[in-house]
Amino acid sequence: MPDFHKEWKRMRCIVWYIVFFLFLILILPLYFVIWLMEVCGARRTHDRMVRWLVHLWSGMLLGLAGVRLEVEGQENLTDEPAVIVGNHQGDFDIPVLLRILNWPPSMISKKEVRHIPLLGMWMRRLHCVFIDRSNPQSAIEKINTECDKLIKARYSVQMFPEGTRSRGGEIKRFKKGAFKVAEHTGAPILPIVMEGSYKALEANNFWIKPCTVYVRVLPRIPVQGLSREELDALPETVRELVVATHAQLLQRAARDQSQKDATLGTAEA
Repeated sequence: MPDFHKEWKRMRCIVWYIVFFLFLILILPLYFVIWLMEVCGARRTHDRMVRWLVHLWSGMLLGLAGVRLEVEGQENLTDEPAVIVGNHQGDFDIPVLLRILNWPPSMISKKEVRHIPLLGMWMRRLHCVFIDRSNPQSAIEKINTECDKLIKARYSVQMFPEGTRSRGGEIKRFKKGAFKVAEHTGAPILPIVMEGSYKALEANNFWIKPCTVYVRVLPRIPVQGLSREELDALPETVRELVVATHAQLLQRAARDQSQKDATLGTAEA
């Protein structure tokens, strides 16, 4: 007999990847309208349209994947520019962030992504900063220069201080880049902590699987007025905060799973 569960899993994955690119193709005419708006100086209209499309796209991807969001601390999301940091579990972190944030942030990405058809085009509409990882000094200078412009233009910047995905493992050491940007621009740090995003993709050998992602938005951490010693300690200070918050989200996830299992057990009895 065919394994219908396995076949549905494959079909969901295929549909998800088709929608991922098909949506980008279908809205190509809008891309040129939005690009023209920026060229003509209608920045706010440009940004509103990008925001609407990003929310629609990310919501569609999460919905098709069966990813449910449990978000705490939404009162900490404001339109004020910030350097957004947090743990990096998997590729689904990006659509989760794009869905919950009031305005899509600019992101730091390797320069190769810029040339990916369709995706690279839309990342430019988000004012993403593309860097050459093979030249660290040049990358640092570009990040500082471009992020300074973005913050002054009232865009938030999002960076993953771990530098790589943990795939549900231990939260790695936080690198200094994001915190140097905050120090250089004076923008506050906005920590956003996630648990469970890796279960949608990385935990299943890149087959899409439904899951619940727990998100907590923490209060902003101002950097202006901090001493040199406090600034130097900031990466580890924020990491400890993220680790402690992640542990709480893990407990909540375990509690919810126990309740779900108990409910299923009662229904089957």
